[in-house]
Amino acid sequence: MKILVLDDHYRDISPLLEVFLKGVAFTYTATPADARQKLEKEKFDVLLLDGDLGFAKGPDVLEGWKNQGLALPPVVMFSADAEMRTKGMEVGAVWAIAKETCSREDFLELKKFEAG
Repeated sequence: MKILVLDDHYRDISPLLEVFLKGVAFTYTATPADARQKLEKEKFDVLLLDGDLGFAKGPDVLEGWKNQGLALPPVVMFSADAEMRTKGMEVGAVWAIAKETCSREDFLELKKFEAG
């Protein structure tokens, strides 16, 4: 399984993901431009998208990409902000994880999106 993580503070989440999801291949990016380059060149099973990227909002990035016709894997919003998670779902995310209450089980759910 390959997961692309777009989070401006991905170094904060990477230890958590690597403990919860041993054996999963993660690619971390901090900007939408870097993530887009990766998405255009590689196949990922899931895009884990931060809700607040500091300089951009995750749902806005997702909506822009969809409007531009960028092929995306299933997108999971990852945010402490409930409104951000909801907006992400409204614009096309398949699921959302709350940063403040996330658990191992939340991340294990990502495996259901693994390409067969």
